[in-house]
Amino acid sequence: MTEQIKFCSKDAKYTKDNSLPSAPLPTPGPPLSGPPTLQTPRLELTREFDKRSGKMALTCGTLSDLGTPPVQLVWRLPNSSILDSSHLQDGTLILKSNEDAPKLKCVLDLSSSPATSCIPESKRHLWVAEYEKPNLSERRTRPQDLAVRETSVYH
Repeated sequence: MTEQIKFCSKDAKYTKDNSLPSAPLPTPGPPLSGPPTLQTPRLELTREFDKRSGKMALTCGTLSDLGTPPVQLVWRLPNSSILDSSHLQDGTLILKSNEDAPKLKCVLDLSSSPATSCIPESKRHLWVAEYEKPNLSERRTRPQDLAVRETSVYH
Protein backbone atom coordinates (compact mmCIF):
# COMPACT_ATOMS: atom_id res chain seq x y z
CA MET A 1 0.00 0.00 0.00
CA THR A 2 1.43 3.37 -1.04
CA GLU A 3 1.60 6.17 1.50
CA GLN A 4 -0.60 9.01 0.33
CA ILE A 5 0.25 12.53 1.49
CA LYS A 6 -2.02 15.10 -0.05
CA PHE A 7 -0.86 18.56 -1.00
CA CYS A 8 -3.62 21.08 -1.60
CA SER A 9 -3.59 24.13 -3.77
CA LYS A 10 -6.28 26.05 -5.58
CA ASP A 11 -5.21 24.45 -8.87
CA ALA A 12 -4.64 20.77 -8.09
CA LYS A 13 -4.27 18.11 -5.46
CA TYR A 14 -1.01 16.19 -5.35
CA THR A 15 -0.01 12.90 -3.79
CA LYS A 16 3.42 11.70 -2.72
CA ASP A 17 3.48 9.19 -5.56
CA ASN A 18 2.60 12.04 -7.98
CA SER A 19 -0.54 10.28 -9.18
CA LEU A 20 -1.56 13.37 -11.16
CA PRO A 21 0.91 13.03 -14.05
CA SER A 22 0.54 16.53 -15.48
CA ALA A 23 0.46 18.29 -12.10
CA PRO A 24 3.34 20.63 -11.28
CA LEU A 25 5.43 19.73 -8.27
CA PRO A 26 4.33 21.30 -4.98
CA THR A 27 6.27 24.31 -3.81
CA PRO A 28 9.06 23.74 -1.27
CA GLY A 29 8.22 24.09 2.39
CA PRO A 30 6.18 22.07 4.83
CA PRO A 31 3.60 19.86 3.13
CA LEU A 32 -0.07 20.56 3.60
CA SER A 33 -1.41 17.43 5.21
CA GLY A 34 -4.95 18.50 4.53
CA PRO A 35 -7.59 21.01 5.38
CA PRO A 36 -8.72 21.91 8.87
CA THR A 37 -11.57 19.70 10.05
CA LEU A 38 -14.67 20.58 12.05
CA GLN A 39 -15.97 18.20 14.74
CA THR A 40 -19.51 19.34 14.01
CA PRO A 41 -21.34 19.99 10.73
CA ARG A 42 -20.53 23.72 11.03
CA LEU A 43 -18.47 26.03 13.23
CA GLU A 44 -20.09 26.47 16.64
CA LEU A 45 -19.90 28.97 19.45
CA THR A 46 -20.08 27.96 23.08
CA ARG A 47 -21.49 30.53 25.48
CA GLU A 48 -20.82 30.18 29.20
CA PHE A 49 -22.46 32.58 31.60
CA ASP A 50 -21.26 32.99 35.18
CA LYS A 51 -24.39 33.93 37.13
CA ARG A 52 -22.47 35.26 40.14
CA SER A 53 -20.10 37.60 38.31
CA GLY A 54 -22.35 38.27 35.33
CA LYS A 55 -19.42 37.61 32.99
CA MET A 56 -19.92 35.77 29.76
CA ALA A 57 -17.35 33.69 27.87
CA LEU A 58 -17.68 32.95 24.16
CA THR A 59 -15.54 30.17 22.77
CA CYS A 60 -15.29 29.70 19.05
CA GLY A 61 -14.49 26.50 17.33
CA THR A 62 -15.11 22.83 17.42
CA LEU A 63 -12.20 21.64 15.34
CA SER A 64 -10.73 18.18 15.34
CA ASP A 65 -7.76 19.25 13.19
CA LEU A 66 -6.36 22.74 12.53
CA GLY A 67 -4.67 21.58 9.32
CA THR A 68 -0.98 21.89 8.52
CA PRO A 69 0.20 24.57 8.81
CA PRO A 70 -2.52 25.41 11.36
CA VAL A 71 -5.30 27.85 10.57
CA GLN A 72 -6.62 30.52 12.92
CA LEU A 73 -10.12 31.44 13.94
CA VAL A 74 -10.72 35.15 14.58
CA TRP A 75 -13.52 37.29 16.02
CA ARG A 76 -15.00 39.91 13.66
CA LEU A 77 -16.89 42.96 14.86
CA PRO A 78 -19.95 44.36 13.03
CA ASN A 79 -17.67 46.79 11.12
CA SER A 80 -15.66 43.76 9.80
CA SER A 81 -12.55 44.63 11.84
CA ILE A 82 -10.84 41.80 13.70
CA LEU A 83 -10.96 41.90 17.49
CA ASP A 84 -7.41 42.05 18.82
CA SER A 85 -6.14 39.30 21.08
CA SER A 86 -6.04 41.54 24.19
CA HIS A 87 -9.75 40.74 24.65
CA LEU A 88 -9.12 36.98 24.61
CA GLN A 89 -8.02 34.40 27.17
CA ASP A 90 -6.73 31.30 25.35
CA GLY A 91 -8.95 32.13 22.36
CA THR A 92 -12.03 32.66 24.54
CA LEU A 93 -13.70 36.05 24.45
CA ILE A 94 -14.57 37.29 27.97
CA LEU A 95 -17.30 39.93 28.24
CA LYS A 96 -18.34 41.78 31.39
CA SER A 97 -21.97 40.97 30.71
CA ASN A 98 -24.36 39.83 28.02
CA GLU A 99 -25.15 43.52 27.47
CA ASP A 100 -21.56 44.11 26.28
CA ALA A 101 -21.94 41.58 23.47
CA PRO A 102 -22.27 43.19 20.07
CA LYS A 103 -23.14 41.10 17.05
CA LEU A 104 -19.94 39.08 16.68
CA LYS A 105 -18.74 36.56 14.12
CA CYS A 106 -16.13 33.92 14.60
CA VAL A 107 -14.59 33.13 11.23
CA LEU A 108 -11.78 31.20 9.66
CA ASP A 109 -8.97 33.64 8.86
CA LEU A 110 -8.35 32.81 5.20
CA SER A 111 -4.95 34.52 5.29
CA SER A 112 -3.69 32.56 8.32
CA SER A 113 -2.50 29.42 6.52
CA PRO A 114 -2.25 27.93 3.04
CA ALA A 115 -4.30 25.02 4.44
CA THR A 116 -7.40 27.21 4.04
CA SER A 117 -7.05 26.71 0.27
CA CYS A 118 -7.97 23.07 0.89
CA ILE A 119 -11.49 24.12 1.93
CA PRO A 120 -13.74 24.29 -1.12
CA GLU A 121 -15.40 27.65 -1.73
CA SER A 122 -18.79 25.92 -1.48
CA LYS A 123 -18.02 24.85 2.13
CA ARG A 124 -16.61 28.12 3.51
CA HIS A 125 -20.01 29.27 4.80
CA LEU A 126 -19.74 26.42 7.34
CA TRP A 127 -16.71 28.20 8.83
CA VAL A 128 -18.66 31.21 10.14
CA ALA A 129 -20.45 31.31 13.50
CA GLU A 130 -22.42 34.37 14.60
CA TYR A 131 -23.30 35.52 18.07
CA GLU A 132 -26.01 38.05 18.63
CA LYS A 133 -27.34 39.01 22.03
CA PRO A 134 -30.38 36.77 22.58
CA ASN A 135 -33.76 38.36 22.03
CA LEU A 136 -35.98 36.71 24.62
CA SER A 137 -39.14 37.56 22.70
CA GLU A 138 -37.91 35.70 19.62
CA ARG A 139 -37.68 31.92 19.58
CA ARG A 140 -35.40 30.39 16.96
CA THR A 141 -36.26 26.89 15.94
CA ARG A 142 -34.48 26.37 12.64
CA PRO A 143 -31.41 24.08 13.01
CA GLN A 144 -29.15 26.53 11.15
CA ASP A 145 -29.91 29.16 13.82
CA LEU A 146 -28.81 26.90 16.67
CA ALA A 147 -25.04 27.31 16.42
CA VAL A 148 -24.59 28.48 20.02
CA ARG A 149 -24.41 25.99 22.88
CA GLU A 150 -25.07 27.52 26.29
CA THR A 151 -24.05 26.53 29.80
CA SER A 152 -24.28 28.32 33.12
CA VAL A 153 -21.43 28.31 35.60
CA TYR A 154 -21.70 28.90 39.35
CA HIS A 155 -18.59 29.78 41.34
